[in-house]
Amino acid sequence: MYRFQKNSFTDNLRDYVAYLHSIRSYGTHLKFLEVTVDGVAPLANNCHENSRIFVDENPEYEVVDGWICIDMPSLSQCHFLAHSVIKDVSGDLYEITPMNSLDPRPFVRSNLSEEDFSGLVIRLNEISQSSTLIHYY
Repeated sequence: MYRFQKNSFTDNLRDYVAYLHSIRSYGTHLKFLEVTVDGVAPLANNCHENSRIFVDENPEYEVVDGWICIDMPSLSQCHFLAHSVIKDVSGDLYEITPMNSLDPRPFVRSNLSEEDFSGLVIRLNEISQSSTLIHYY
């Protein structure tokens, strides 16, 4: 479990993004699982709620919070988009939220508590109206 160590949000964020960049090669390419959430197909751009409602309805699954990695070497950047998926009893991760991209992107676990992850996403949205982290290298 990753723990924020510093008093400054900016310093913690810088360290955490560097940590994510260091583990991006361990990312998982997710399999899509067609499901219903509240009796209907999951909504695009609603992964956190989709996953949590699905798990409430199917308690044998768990929510896994993390980040979709979009590496952009030509720009010396890597973008991390906040994302939630589900895990089955065997530990396999599944995407249940429809994605607009045809190019599958690796997913890395946040390694934060649910509270820390949710707090970080809320703070990012307050600051930048986006739940995306960017690492420059």
